[in-house]
Amino acid sequence: MLGRYLYKNELLAKILGIVIISILSITVLTSVVVYQQAARAYVESYANSNAILLEKFENDYDHLSNNVTNMLNQMDSPIIQNFLTTGLDEPAIRAKIIRDFTTFTGPMAFVYDDIMSNLVLYGINGTSYYHNSGVRQADTLSMLENEIFTEARNSPQQIYYTYSKQGLTKATSSSPGFFFIKKLQDSSGKIYGYASIFIEEERFKTIYASSLDAYINKVFIVDSEDIVVSSNDYGAIRHKLNDKYAHGSNKNEQISSVWLSNFNFRLISAINKDRLASNMDIVQPLILINLIGIIIMSAFAYFVIRNTTKPIYNLIDKIPTISDGDFSGKIEVKGTHEVRELANAYNNMLSNLSDYFDTIINMEKDKRLMEMHALQMQIQPHFIYNTLASIKFLVYQGDVNHAVQAIDSFIQLLRYSLSKGEDVITLEDEVAYLKNYVTVLHFRFGDNIHTNFMLPDSIKDVKIPKMILQPIIENAYLHAFPDQRAGFINVFMLEHEERIRIEILDNGTGFVVGEMNRTEPKGIHYSSIGIHNVQSRLQLLYGELASIEITSVPAQGTSVVVVVPKQ
Repeated sequence: MLGRYLYKNELLAKILGIVIISILSITVLTSVVVYQQAARAYVESYANSNAILLEKFENDYDHLSNNVTNMLNQMDSPIIQNFLTTGLDEPAIRAKIIRDFTTFTGPMAFVYDDIMSNLVLYGINGTSYYHNSGVRQADTLSMLENEIFTEARNSPQQIYYTYSKQGLTKATSSSPGFFFIKKLQDSSGKIYGYASIFIEEERFKTIYASSLDAYINKVFIVDSEDIVVSSNDYGAIRHKLNDKYAHGSNKNEQISSVWLSNFNFRLISAINKDRLASNMDIVQPLILINLIGIIIMSAFAYFVIRNTTKPIYNLIDKIPTISDGDFSGKIEVKGTHEVRELANAYNNMLSNLSDYFDTIINMEKDKRLMEMHALQMQIQPHFIYNTLASIKFLVYQGDVNHAVQAIDSFIQLLRYSLSKGEDVITLEDEVAYLKNYVTVLHFRFGDNIHTNFMLPDSIKDVKIPKMILQPIIENAYLHAFPDQRAGFINVFMLEHEERIRIEILDNGTGFVVGEMNRTEPKGIHYSSIGIHNVQSRLQLLYGELASIEITSVPAQGTSVVVVVPKQ
């Protein structure tokens, strides 16, 4: 199939081949040069940005150190001294001291952003305080024997700091980090306690870790002996710094550092150049741009050749839709003079066909409407005759009052049935009409026949054809109950599967359904124009979507089920 297409479009194939080969040659050379230059510029730009970040990290760690120092210096407050030295013998005084202490230490949960202070206070007399929710590992006097406090006690510095593999509480027992310990002394220089701040390494490194990609940029914070105390490379912590990071740049990595003077630490940043270059994601855009260029140039050459013949192919594609009755598929008028003339002729043909079929459809609609009105008018004389017969019977009996009432009801019925309103009405209106009609029939046949209508509120606004049920109920009154026999006619209306199901059920004389279409003998009541009229109207309105089904058993009764679409 492809070979046949290429054979029929040989010129197009040759032009596209030349264009693609030329573009590919230029693309390869251009891409190599662009990639090298972009990688060099990208690394330099990243290094400059990294230098700014390192300066920011230096300032942030200085800020952290100052916050720690300020918080520990606040521990010289008399409130802290009272808390750690006052006994429990006087509850009232002790309660005030605890209240003042709690108010004083409350804001000291964090030393920097989300870095917790883990503040711990130890008194020589055994009093202790833990700021966070961690549980102390031992009593206060035992903790004071820890080598960390021994070193702090012997240190000439007022604030002593060191790196530790774990904290003092169960919450920090498995977390390495940094201890800051201040000796608390009274006015005579005697030590009455210690204030300790422990910063977990995981929290300590958040200052730089959130700003750098560990895959590209490794960070190491080392002490004076080049032992790594913090890093985004987990395996390097607590080990000596690798020599390739300790002495400036190497071939594959660009290394820079800043001095964290307040901690006596060095922060080293190592940028992996190869990983950084691959991360700049320039290869895919280059390939995409080249592909787009090839496609555009090829499409342009193809367009020049196909532009003239495209309307003809469009015409060929549209012709089959005419057989499906779709006349909307007009084609765009463009191309050479001959092609434009052909397109105009085709479009004019579609317009003429569309107008012709619209005329036929409108004629069929008018014909159908006329048939509907003819069927409805066929019912009305029959209905008027039977109603007048009922009123005549009342007059014959001398029942003037009922005759007057019947005439009034009949006038309302005529106004309804002869009106030029819509051919479909709501079930609620149809039932109201039927109730008036039943009232007229009662004046003639008496109250022996009871008619009940069951219409749920949920479907009372659903529409059905006007006067579709009256012929059925009329036949039931006239033929199902001879000799003034008592009985009932129940009309059930319900919704089922998006359709309205109406059942007219009586307990009259019944009949043999198979004899409906024969010449009407005495006792068969579903005959003449009534049922046939209903069937014809339903067929015209809904086709196969509507149905009427009659079931009857002699001497037991008859059921007529009318099903119409819900609308």
